[in-house]
Amino acid sequence: MHEVGDNCDESEERNRHASNTSDLQRSLSDENDPVAEILSSHQPLVVKVKRGNTFFQKSKEIYDMRSKKRGLALIINNRTFEDHEQYETREGSEIDASNLSSLFEQLGFEVFLKIDLRRQDLQRCLTEFTENHRHREMDACVVVIMSHGMSTCDQNGYIYCGSTNIVCTDGYKIPLENILSQFDNAMFPVFMGKPKMFFIQACRGENKNYGTSKLYHKSDGGSESNLVESEVKEVLPRATDMFIAYATIPGHEATRNTLRGSWFIQCVLAVFMERACDLELSDLMRLVAKYLAKYEAEGTKQSCDYILRGYTKKLYFNPGLG
Repeated sequence: MHEVGDNCDESEERNRHASNTSDLQRSLSDENDPVAEILSSHQPLVVKVKRGNTFFQKSKEIYDMRSKKRGLALIINNRTFEDHEQYETREGSEIDASNLSSLFEQLGFEVFLKIDLRRQDLQRCLTEFTENHRHREMDACVVVIMSHGMSTCDQNGYIYCGSTNIVCTDGYKIPLENILSQFDNAMFPVFMGKPKMFFIQACRGENKNYGTSKLYHKSDGGSESNLVESEVKEVLPRATDMFIAYATIPGHEATRNTLRGSWFIQCVLAVFMERACDLELSDLMRLVAKYLAKYEAEGTKQSCDYILRGYTKKLYFNPGLG
């Protein structure tokens, strides 16, 4: 097996072979749960989502997820780049793309898979997706972007907090925030009040995560704010109901296995397959973070990151129900 990063510079492939799987098996050996079994298996991952037993109804605390098709899902995978010397082929990403397509189809989404997009192609793809009239019939939407990525730095080399650039196959870089802005309430009003999920498999810098010793500490703090009720019609902030999950934290690499796919996507697949039947999205991502933390290659680790923007309710996929 080979572990490589989805960063903007060509990476030397680090030969790990079966030892990686063995290390992961030992790390997960005490878990004794289906997710651990999936992630520690030598066999290719087979996507099979468990059917839900309880239908979680729309309420003040729960997003509506009962449309016949839960939503449209756009999956973009940039695998091969025009400048082969600067941007290595993202081997193994085709496994992620195929597995994610199967996952979201089984979760009730209609999937659109796009491969190797240049800058203009990417912009056209996003425009066509947001303008699809079928969104009116849906309760949610998903966007997955997998590519090389990099962070934005100031003139002193300091990383702008949370900044991420997506590399297109022609080498042009698009700030992720430019992409996300196309899905806010001003640009995508048909989805106002509905959940919009984004999963980003890309490096956000070149730093490696070597981990650190576990420390135990307490922290106290809190604040209060007074809410003022308005007597006029409700006006929502520009960005609401957005869930954004990153494979890694700002400034760091995201690791991809050339035979089984990226670490982050492997964890998303395994957790969602087994637990989307009874857990809401934030709880699912907490489990993803838990299992991702157990991966290691040549002393490097990985931490995922997710952001909630005006995301005020719980989201249950209700797979196989409704």
